[in-house]
Amino acid sequence: MNINNLNFTSFIRTAEAGSFNRAAEELFITSAALIKQINQLENDIGVRLFDRTHRGLTLTKAGVSLYKDAKYITGFCEEAVLRARNAMLEADKVVRIGTSPICPPRCSWTCGPASTNTAMT
Repeated sequence: MNINNLNFTSFIRTAEAGSFNRAAEELFITSAALIKQINQLENDIGVRLFDRTHRGLTLTKAGVSLYKDAKYITGFCEEAVLRARNAMLEADKVVRIGTSPICPPRCSWTCGPASTNTAMT
């Protein structure tokens, strides 16, 4: 079984659109390519996901179940990517301050509220 994010995205768009043509337009692919993806997904998992009629598409019971899980899984994946990106941004917020032993800094501020240091001249 080979289910990936593209399969879920195509399946979700098709379920929400209720039509291969409308879903294909939203995904910027041909309806033939979308139908092939959906057929492959149905073959991979071994269940029929859509009832196809001349009026459009409706989800089967298996399709409704997979739709709910696919929405959860794709949402979770998007959140995971966001958390990873945010973790990298937090790492970039480190401030490092350095001094040279040859030319020590002149401190004109006190360190902390309990400090009694006076300014250096």
